[in-house]
Amino acid sequence: MTRPKNTYAEVDTAALPIVVVLVVGPITDESFPAYLQDLLEAVQLGDRVAVRMHSGPLTVFPPRFARMSAAWLRENEALLKRHVVAVSIVMESAVLRMATQAIVWAKAPPFPMVAAHSKEEANAWLLERLAEDAP
Repeated sequence: MTRPKNTYAEVDTAALPIVVVLVVGPITDESFPAYLQDLLEAVQLGDRVAVRMHSGPLTVFPPRFARMSAAWLRENEALLKRHVVAVSIVMESAVLRMATQAIVWAKAPPFPMVAAHSKEEANAWLLERLAEDAP
């Protein structure tokens, strides 16, 4: 059975080893766990990947989703260590950058993570991390 298109975020693997995530709609109790599953499946498509996330129209990140993110990081830590080299989140909103920092404080991810102001800044940083990780 085919899963319906996620209404919160699109996860694109066309540019592997960079996985691109674009927030496209509202965060809900149904769409956020579906997004986390989509992301988990995407990072396993490459041996080592980097993730560039775009906050899109998201302006508020409720605390329960920060807790859900932290729990997801804990539950999938071994897999994420194996596959994810780094994550950069492109966001203009200072509030979202603070929410991201709160997630990192709640559960430090098993990879370097930074907030970037542009796609170009994020790509440059991610490509450096991938080059450092190369055999």
